[in-house]
Amino acid sequence: QDEGRITVTPPQSSTDGSPIPVGISVNDELAATTLTASLNGETLAFTANGSLQLDPWQFAPGDMPLEVSALLGELTLATASTSLTVPSLTPVITTEAASEGVIVATVRSQPGTVSALVAIVDGEVLTTSSTGTIEVGLPSAGVVSIEAMATDGVALSSVVLTVDPPPTA
Repeated sequence: QDEGRITVTPPQSSTDGSPIPVGISVNDELAATTLTASLNGETLAFTANGSLQLDPWQFAPGDMPLEVSALLGELTLATASTSLTVPSLTPVITTEAASEGVIVATVRSQPGTVSALVAIVDGEVLTTSSTGTIEVGLPSAGVVSIEAMATDGVALSSVVLTVDPPPTA
């Protein structure tokens, strides 16, 4: 019965982590209503002009229902739904110096994709963290690898830092 009252343009998914635009239009009869949207049951924020920008980093990858409703006060006048595919994004690890000889690595990932950050120095596991942030004391020389590990133990992405020995006087 709601066909044609709300139109949801199926979004084109992005694989680079940029926001996914969703086109939503309503007919004149619904122009004064409040639009709400939910993805997989989670309420989404709307912009005033009825467009929606989905941040793919906020959702686990996969297909999920996107539902849009037009509300007048508490009354739902119309709903429309479509399926949305959230792309699987490669976790992004960033590092910054915390203090002399210490770096902090942070991972940006989708929910449920990264179970731990692991710091490996010259092939040996130095430290692990399940919080998405890890502090690593650098060796005086050698190779430090920081890996974002999936729940199944597979490295999803890594950053390798080479520490050169201090010059000898």
